[in-house]
Amino acid sequence: FPSHDIAVYREGRFKATLSGASVAVGDSIATSVTANVVKLANLGLSGQRILGKALEGASAGQNFLYELSIESGVNA
Repeated sequence: FPSHDIAVYREGRFKATLSGASVAVGDSIATSVTANVVKLANLGLSGQRILGKALEGASAGQNFLYELSIESGVNA
């Protein structure tokens, strides 16, 4: 059987498209039900859905830079 490598990123800086409410620098962001977009994390949201922190402010539909930090938690 051939072997295949799959890249898995657990930290780093990436661009994303924002869904829903706007985010400010330092806001926690989470996965969204909409495919391939992220949203502002609500307080009390499971840490399993937290992606990291916004490094730029953005409004819905805009691309922004964020720091990926899996399981960073809402208050991290």
